[in-house]
Amino acid sequence: MYLQNLPQNIEGGAMVTNIDSNSAAAEAGLKVQDIITSINDKTITSSDNLRKYLYSELEVGDQVTLGVYRGGEKITIQLTFTSSNSTK
Repeated sequence: MYLQNLPQNIEGGAMVTNIDSNSAAAEAGLKVQDIITSINDKTITSSDNLRKYLYSELEVGDQVTLGVYRGGEKITIQLTFTSSNSTK
């Protein structure tokens, strides 16, 4: 993971490397190279940790709050969890 833009007290997270333009992530405003460090106040330390949380703790329709670092700034993003085959 590329951690150059993270504050020193942040030791991990999951970098967004791709976003489907029709996804909930795109609609919520996530961007490539954002680093997700928390979901609903649960610390995310790696991509594997993020994946495990998504598949074990969330259901389609759940609303989540993401803690995200973008360009060294911490922001929060709200989104509704959808299935990967959902279409609008």
